[in-house]
Amino acid sequence: MVDTTGEAVVHCTSCGKRQAGSPHLCEFCGAPLTAHAGTDPVLGIMARGFAVYQATRNPRKPIVVIGVWLWMAPVMFLSLMMASMSLSAVIGGISEWKWLEVSGGALGLIASSAMAIIPFAILVRTTEAYFRQKVQRGEQPVGFEDDESDEPMKCLACGQTMLQDSHLCSSCGWSFSESD
Repeated sequence: MVDTTGEAVVHCTSCGKRQAGSPHLCEFCGAPLTAHAGTDPVLGIMARGFAVYQATRNPRKPIVVIGVWLWMAPVMFLSLMMASMSLSAVIGGISEWKWLEVSGGALGLIASSAMAIIPFAILVRTTEAYFRQKVQRGEQPVGFEDDESDEPMKCLACGQTMLQDSHLCSSCGWSFSESD
């Protein structure tokens, strides 16, 4: 979209707020706005952080939960493997009276245990939030049915509620398919 001054108008797809200029991340909620936000090393970290934040707060679809499990479970299991190797180094160092090996193994055990706690917390929060939302909507929490096609959403231009199946906002006429 282009406004009356000829400048491109960018609306955040997450919060719907209008952006000044052409930033790569939303200045209000931190959502990535361009493909560059996912490929830049620093902006990519912020974009992935936003994805985790959204997944742990409001995982609407089962694919979000599955994706978080596919992303975080290997990280957690590798961290636990590193913790077990560090623990064996600590035990081996104690049995052989090698205190430098014990201290290095203990440091590795602490670091790898901390690295396992973060993905575990993300997995628990995302899964719990998904099933809590299903219970609040009155759905059965078993299985991963996807029946939310008629869920209302907000128009990014005026903020009024519209159905996901509709292509035009009934209040202002704004459309996702506009290409000016």
